[in-house]
Amino acid sequence: MTSFRPLCVAFAVVTLTGMLTGPFLDLADGGEPFIAPVAGRATRPSTEVSMVAAAVARQAKLRPRSSVPTLTLMAERIVSLEGQSVHFTATWSQPVSRASYLFEWGDGQSSRSDEPNASHSYADPGLYSVSVVAKAIVDDKVTPIRSKELMIFVRVDPRNLPTLSLSANPPHPHAGEAVTFTATIDQSASPARYRYDSPKYYFYFGDGTGEPSKSDRITHFYVRPGVYHVYAGAQDSDHICDPMLSAPIELRIEPRGLISRLTVSLNAQQPKAGLWVAGMLVMIVGAVSWHLKRRGR
Repeated sequence: MTSFRPLCVAFAVVTLTGMLTGPFLDLADGGEPFIAPVAGRATRPSTEVSMVAAAVARQAKLRPRSSVPTLTLMAERIVSLEGQSVHFTATWSQPVSRASYLFEWGDGQSSRSDEPNASHSYADPGLYSVSVVAKAIVDDKVTPIRSKELMIFVRVDPRNLPTLSLSANPPHPHAGEAVTFTATIDQSASPARYRYDSPKYYFYFGDGTGEPSKSDRITHFYVRPGVYHVYAGAQDSDHICDPMLSAPIELRIEPRGLISRLTVSLNAQQPKAGLWVAGMLVMIVGAVSWHLKRRGR
């Protein structure tokens, strides 16, 4: 009996130590003790329960990470003219501090600014991709943030293009009379890249005919009287510039002869009076002819 007493004491000490240190080991691993009565004794939590509890505890201790703000670039217009200034503005999805901006214009140029806005003008027509890169304080550190690309379309300014005009001499010709047309290109306000060098011309006479010409002058004959709409076109000899057309001119071709000219003039002013006068003239001419024949007998 006496020899078994030290063994019983040692077994009791080991059992008590295990019961007391088990919950503390779970807490050290980040878990929580789980005590449930099973057959009159306490049980330790399972491995899965301990791992889940530890993960929840670690997540609760972590500091929530702030979201990174987004940067959006906007323009007052996406279609502009060459040489025209365009204003751009960068906006944030949330407030930031100590931000600086680098605007990249897409034409090889860029601008730095401490303000979220800037202006730029494009010298040449085309399609440009614009973006902005900003540096701001996020989570207590400097973070570069880039916006999405914004497309800007730049068109040719019509005021920079040459203009073509057409004139006729004489301004009020008659049927069968030679009419000289002159095409004039005004390039006084045009940059060198838009100017026409040694242009070729094409004249539309309004009577269903037309004719190309290397000269800015051409002569044409109208067989029938009437109103014709005439215009001219010009094309650069190197095909660098786009072809252009003049505004049409209204050319009135008068009939030949005194009586027909008088009739046309009266018809233009008062159509009924013109017809009446024409009828009277025909009757007078007929009466004079009949009288001369009678006298010839």
